[in-house]
Amino acid sequence: MKKMRIERTTILAVIFVLLGAVLLVRLYRLQILQGSDYAEKFGLQITRKIPVKNVRGTIYDRSGKVLAGNKLAYMVTFADEQSYASNRERQLFLNGVLYKIMKTVEKYGDSVLNYLQIELDEDGGFVYSAEGFWLDRFRADVFGKANIEDMTEEEKHISATAMIEYLAGEERYCVFSENEKPYTEAEKEEYGIPKEWTNEELLKLLGIRYALSLHSYQRYLPVTVAENVSEEVVAVLSEHKGDWKGVEIGEGVIRVYDGGEACASVVGYTGKISAEELEEKEDDRYSLDSVVGKSGMEQYLEEYLQGRDGEKEILVDNMGRTVSEVSVTDAVPGQDVYLSIDMDLQLAVYEALEKEISCVLLENIIQAKSFDKTLTEDTTDIRIPIYDVYCALFTNGVLDLEHMKEAEASEVEKEIYLRFLRREEEIREGMKAALTGAAGQNYANPEEQKEYEKFFIQNTELVAEEYAEEAVSAYEKWENGQFTLKEYLREILVQEWLNPKCLGKRKHILPKRRHWSM
Repeated sequence: MKKMRIERTTILAVIFVLLGAVLLVRLYRLQILQGSDYAEKFGLQITRKIPVKNVRGTIYDRSGKVLAGNKLAYMVTFADEQSYASNRERQLFLNGVLYKIMKTVEKYGDSVLNYLQIELDEDGGFVYSAEGFWLDRFRADVFGKANIEDMTEEEKHISATAMIEYLAGEERYCVFSENEKPYTEAEKEEYGIPKEWTNEELLKLLGIRYALSLHSYQRYLPVTVAENVSEEVVAVLSEHKGDWKGVEIGEGVIRVYDGGEACASVVGYTGKISAEELEEKEDDRYSLDSVVGKSGMEQYLEEYLQGRDGEKEILVDNMGRTVSEVSVTDAVPGQDVYLSIDMDLQLAVYEALEKEISCVLLENIIQAKSFDKTLTEDTTDIRIPIYDVYCALFTNGVLDLEHMKEAEASEVEKEIYLRFLRREEEIREGMKAALTGAAGQNYANPEEQKEYEKFFIQNTELVAEEYAEEAVSAYEKWENGQFTLKEYLREILVQEWLNPKCLGKRKHILPKRRHWSM
């Protein structure tokens, strides 16, 4: 036995062979014999719940005519449920497919929802549509900060244009790839991405991408791209569902009011619940997405009109993609209510009042630009200058300047629009003169110029809050004519009263870069 020596390497080799054989047998069982079972269990291990919206109750008049009801509408939704080989492929696919969906929706006259607190001004530049706390909260959300105080000074005062550039850049949604590997023409053509983006297109795309990013950990939740779309949009998108993966056509309801302006003050209107309203309501029927009554009977009868949302339970895989539906709890619709008013009577009375007010207006209009009310103590002697009437027609949208510049506008409308443009240019020149120290030279009426300057001062909030009292004397000097607008601004700068936030509120216009090249 002593002569039978076995080398240690031989023993180790035998052990490794045996262990390898065991692993191969185990791997064969896992991959071949039981592979499908394990894959299914792994893919179906996550359960998620999606709310099913309820339908708000209908408001009827005394005879059963609908004052406020619900109309079935089609909605375009999108969910990022795909898997990608790289982040570059993901960005190209999402930007391309969303662009094609946007253009399809707009081709048939419908509009895409904007999820950003940014809009376009009259010159096509980017401006914030919120201010104060809500603007700060929006900025914090974009930068992923839980608290407003967590933002840096640069983030707190970022302009709307800079925000758009940040969202479109490589740190976020990669609309533009300007590194050492820019998007090629072949890639743009393959994914349907335009060579240039207009400001309007860019704003809408980034809004949808931002909404999708809020669901980054719940990719099975869709984002609504457009509401109440036409049947033509439904047909085209349904046809491309196989190619444009992630797009879906859903059914929803929108609130419609048949009583019009005559019943508006009584019926009221609805809107998304605010954070304050949600906090006040001690009811589990409400969530951040709930629609509630804001005024009138919609608000007064909220307890009855509001239903209860249902719930759909689904199974998702480890990537957050929907695999199957488990169960559905139906939503409970709100109760219908009947009011004591008569819609036909309301409409008739409203029309009669409109005619009476029109007659009063016509009787008191005078051919003048202004009327000095201090000349009489009797209110019945007050007259309405025709100038105020014209201004009211434009302010209230009765006359549309946008229509007047179109080719099909009448000659009178075109002439009015040309006069408007000339007057606008005069005002610009007047403000330029005021800022260079030659205020009032372009106007026969200095009071009118002062109104424009006052509007400028009040809307730009030039003075910081903590210096408001100190700056009163400078404002009074401007108001009394001791300071020109230029001197007033210089005083604010010299005394260091300038409000840093007013710089972020300027109407930032891209430097004539209405088209963004990739």
